[in-house]
Amino acid sequence: MRNPKTVSLSVRTAQWRTRAVIKQVRTTEIAWVRLGRMIDKCLRDNVPASLGMNAATWIEHVCNEGGSSVQKGWRALRITRAFSSLSEKKIAQIPETNAYEMTHLPEKQRTSKEWLDKAQTLTKTRFKEEVDSALEKKGIQRQEFITLRASMPRAVYEKFEQAIQKMAKVCGIDILESEGRRIMVYERIADLVLGINEDTLKTAVEGGE
Repeated sequence: MRNPKTVSLSVRTAQWRTRAVIKQVRTTEIAWVRLGRMIDKCLRDNVPASLGMNAATWIEHVCNEGGSSVQKGWRALRITRAFSSLSEKKIAQIPETNAYEMTHLPEKQRTSKEWLDKAQTLTKTRFKEEVDSALEKKGIQRQEFITLRASMPRAVYEKFEQAIQKMAKVCGIDILESEGRRIMVYERIADLVLGINEDTLKTAVEGGE
Protein backbone atom coordinates (compact mmCIF):
# COMPACT_ATOMS: atom_id res chain seq x y z
CA MET A 1 0.00 0.00 0.00
CA ARG A 2 1.29 3.45 -0.91
CA ASN A 3 2.25 5.84 1.83
CA PRO A 4 -0.15 8.81 1.39
CA LYS A 5 2.33 11.16 3.05
CA THR A 6 4.60 10.92 0.00
CA VAL A 7 1.86 11.91 -2.47
CA SER A 8 1.65 15.66 -2.95
CA LEU A 9 0.12 15.96 -6.43
CA SER A 10 -3.31 15.31 -7.86
CA VAL A 11 -3.64 12.48 -10.40
CA ARG A 12 -4.51 15.03 -13.09
CA THR A 13 -1.36 17.07 -12.41
CA ALA A 14 0.78 13.93 -12.30
CA GLN A 15 -0.65 12.78 -15.64
CA TRP A 16 0.05 16.18 -17.20
CA ARG A 17 3.64 16.15 -15.98
CA THR A 18 4.11 12.59 -17.19
CA ARG A 19 2.91 13.56 -20.68
CA ALA A 20 5.38 16.47 -20.66
CA VAL A 21 8.27 14.08 -19.96
CA ILE A 22 7.10 11.71 -22.70
CA LYS A 23 7.06 14.64 -25.14
CA GLN A 24 10.60 15.54 -24.09
CA VAL A 25 11.80 11.97 -24.68
CA ARG A 26 10.63 12.28 -28.29
CA THR A 27 12.59 15.46 -29.00
CA THR A 28 16.08 16.06 -30.38
CA GLU A 29 19.35 14.40 -29.31
CA ILE A 30 20.50 17.27 -27.09
CA ALA A 31 17.24 17.03 -25.11
CA TRP A 32 18.79 14.51 -22.70
CA VAL A 33 19.81 17.43 -20.49
CA ARG A 34 16.28 18.71 -20.04
CA LEU A 35 14.96 15.17 -19.88
CA GLY A 36 17.16 14.38 -16.88
CA ARG A 37 16.02 17.46 -15.00
CA MET A 38 12.36 16.78 -15.75
CA ILE A 39 12.65 13.18 -14.54
CA ASP A 40 14.53 14.27 -11.43
CA LYS A 41 11.90 16.87 -10.53
CA CYS A 42 9.07 14.42 -11.14
CA LEU A 43 10.68 11.86 -8.82
CA ARG A 44 11.27 14.48 -6.14
CA ASP A 45 7.65 15.61 -6.41
CA ASN A 46 6.41 12.00 -6.21
CA VAL A 47 4.72 12.00 -9.61
CA PRO A 48 5.07 8.18 -9.92
CA ALA A 49 3.51 7.60 -6.50
CA SER A 50 0.61 9.89 -7.41
CA LEU A 51 -0.12 7.57 -10.33
CA GLY A 52 0.28 4.41 -8.26
CA MET A 53 3.66 3.57 -9.80
CA ASN A 54 7.17 3.17 -8.47
CA ALA A 55 10.03 5.15 -10.02
CA ALA A 56 11.34 2.30 -12.17
CA THR A 57 7.91 1.51 -13.66
CA TRP A 58 7.22 5.18 -14.30
CA ILE A 59 10.55 5.78 -16.07
CA GLU A 60 9.98 2.65 -18.15
CA HIS A 61 6.54 3.97 -19.06
CA VAL A 62 7.65 7.44 -20.17
CA CYS A 63 10.64 6.11 -22.13
CA ASN A 64 8.62 3.41 -23.89
CA GLU A 65 5.83 5.86 -24.71
CA GLY A 66 8.45 8.27 -26.03
CA GLY A 67 9.93 5.60 -28.29
CA SER A 68 13.29 5.49 -26.53
CA SER A 69 15.29 3.15 -24.27
CA VAL A 70 14.85 3.05 -20.52
CA GLN A 71 18.62 3.36 -20.24
CA LYS A 72 18.41 6.85 -21.76
CA GLY A 73 16.16 7.97 -18.94
CA TRP A 74 18.35 6.60 -16.16
CA ARG A 75 21.55 7.97 -17.72
CA ALA A 76 19.99 11.42 -18.10
CA LEU A 77 18.88 11.31 -14.47
CA ARG A 78 22.33 10.28 -13.21
CA ILE A 79 24.04 13.06 -15.18
CA THR A 80 21.51 15.62 -14.00
CA ARG A 81 22.09 14.79 -10.34
CA ALA A 82 25.86 14.79 -10.83
CA PHE A 83 25.71 18.32 -12.29
CA SER A 84 22.91 19.78 -10.17
CA SER A 85 24.98 22.92 -9.49
CA LEU A 86 25.38 23.76 -13.21
CA SER A 87 22.90 25.45 -15.50
CA GLU A 88 21.09 23.46 -18.19
CA LYS A 89 22.84 25.55 -20.87
CA LYS A 90 26.27 24.72 -19.43
CA ILE A 91 25.59 20.97 -19.30
CA ALA A 92 24.19 20.98 -22.85
CA GLN A 93 27.61 22.01 -24.16
CA ILE A 94 29.01 18.62 -23.14
CA PRO A 95 28.45 15.48 -25.27
CA GLU A 96 26.22 13.01 -23.42
CA THR A 97 28.86 10.24 -23.41
CA ASN A 98 31.49 12.53 -21.86
CA ALA A 99 29.00 13.90 -19.34
CA TYR A 100 28.24 10.35 -18.23
CA GLU A 101 31.96 9.59 -17.82
CA MET A 102 32.30 12.67 -15.64
CA THR A 103 29.77 11.29 -13.16
CA HIS A 104 32.54 8.95 -11.95
CA LEU A 105 34.67 11.92 -10.86
CA PRO A 106 34.43 13.72 -7.49
CA GLU A 107 32.09 16.73 -7.61
CA LYS A 108 34.90 19.27 -7.24
CA GLN A 109 36.60 17.93 -10.36
CA ARG A 110 33.60 17.35 -12.58
CA THR A 111 32.35 20.91 -12.10
CA SER A 112 35.76 22.58 -12.55
CA LYS A 113 36.52 24.68 -15.63
CA GLU A 114 39.44 22.40 -16.53
CA TRP A 115 37.29 19.27 -16.73
CA LEU A 116 34.35 21.01 -18.35
CA ASP A 117 36.69 22.24 -21.11
CA LYS A 118 38.09 18.73 -21.58
CA ALA A 119 34.61 17.25 -21.78
CA GLN A 120 33.62 19.72 -24.48
CA THR A 121 36.69 19.26 -26.68
CA LEU A 122 38.01 15.69 -26.31
CA THR A 123 36.71 12.63 -28.13
CA LYS A 124 34.84 9.95 -26.20
CA THR A 125 37.84 7.58 -26.17
CA ARG A 126 40.37 10.23 -25.23
CA PHE A 127 38.17 11.68 -22.52
CA LYS A 128 37.58 8.26 -20.94
CA GLU A 129 41.36 7.81 -20.77
CA GLU A 130 41.63 11.16 -18.97
CA VAL A 131 38.94 10.18 -16.46
CA ASP A 132 40.55 6.78 -15.83
CA SER A 133 43.92 8.45 -15.30
CA ALA A 134 42.46 10.95 -12.83
CA LEU A 135 40.79 8.15 -10.86
CA GLU A 136 44.01 6.13 -10.77
CA LYS A 137 45.84 9.12 -9.27
CA LYS A 138 43.30 9.05 -6.46
CA GLY A 139 43.91 5.35 -5.95
CA ILE A 140 40.73 4.30 -7.72
CA GLN A 141 41.27 1.50 -10.22
CA ARG A 142 38.24 1.22 -12.47
CA GLN A 143 39.65 -2.01 -13.84
CA GLU A 144 40.05 -3.57 -10.39
CA PHE A 145 37.80 -6.59 -9.94
CA ILE A 146 36.40 -8.04 -6.74
CA THR A 147 34.96 -11.54 -6.49
CA LEU A 148 31.56 -11.56 -4.83
CA ARG A 149 30.34 -14.79 -3.24
CA ALA A 150 27.12 -15.25 -1.33
CA SER A 151 25.12 -18.25 -0.18
CA MET A 152 21.36 -17.89 -0.35
CA PRO A 153 18.17 -19.97 -0.58
CA ARG A 154 17.43 -21.22 -4.08
CA ALA A 155 14.19 -19.22 -4.19
CA VAL A 156 16.09 -15.99 -3.51
CA TYR A 157 18.74 -16.87 -6.10
CA GLU A 158 16.13 -17.59 -8.76
CA LYS A 159 14.38 -14.29 -8.02
CA PHE A 160 17.69 -12.42 -8.25
CA GLU A 161 18.55 -14.13 -11.53
CA GLN A 162 15.16 -13.17 -12.96
CA ALA A 163 15.87 -9.55 -12.00
CA ILE A 164 19.23 -9.69 -13.80
CA GLN A 165 17.64 -11.17 -16.92
CA LYS A 166 14.93 -8.52 -16.89
CA MET A 167 17.39 -5.63 -16.51
CA ALA A 168 19.58 -7.10 -19.27
CA LYS A 169 16.56 -7.22 -21.59
CA VAL A 170 15.55 -3.64 -20.76
CA CYS A 171 19.09 -2.35 -21.38
CA GLY A 172 19.60 -4.43 -24.52
CA ILE A 173 22.59 -6.27 -23.05
CA ASP A 174 23.16 -9.81 -24.32
CA ILE A 175 24.53 -11.59 -21.25
CA LEU A 176 24.32 -14.95 -23.02
CA GLU A 177 26.84 -13.88 -25.65
CA SER A 178 29.33 -12.66 -23.04
CA GLU A 179 29.28 -13.54 -19.36
CA GLY A 180 31.37 -10.44 -18.68
CA ARG A 181 28.44 -8.26 -19.72
CA ARG A 182 26.63 -9.27 -16.56
CA ILE A 183 28.82 -6.70 -14.82
CA MET A 184 27.15 -4.00 -16.90
CA VAL A 185 23.79 -5.26 -15.70
CA TYR A 186 24.93 -5.19 -12.06
CA GLU A 187 25.94 -1.55 -12.53
CA ARG A 188 22.54 -0.70 -14.04
CA ILE A 189 20.78 -2.29 -11.05
CA ALA A 190 22.97 -0.31 -8.63
CA ASP A 191 22.33 2.91 -10.59
CA LEU A 192 18.62 2.20 -10.49
CA VAL A 193 18.52 1.96 -6.69
CA LEU A 194 20.96 4.84 -6.07
CA GLY A 195 19.12 7.08 -8.52
CA ILE A 196 15.86 6.94 -6.56
CA ASN A 197 15.35 9.15 -3.53
CA GLU A 198 14.71 7.30 -0.27
CA ASP A 199 11.05 8.31 0.08
CA THR A 200 10.20 7.07 -3.41
CA LEU A 201 12.21 3.88 -2.87
CA LYS A 202 10.41 3.24 0.41
CA THR A 203 7.06 3.73 -1.30
CA ALA A 204 8.05 1.30 -4.05
CA VAL A 205 9.18 -1.35 -1.55
CA GLU A 206 6.15 -1.02 0.66
CA GLY A 207 3.86 -1.04 -2.33
CA GLY A 208 5.42 -4.30 -3.51
CA GLU A 209 4.81 -6.14 -0.29
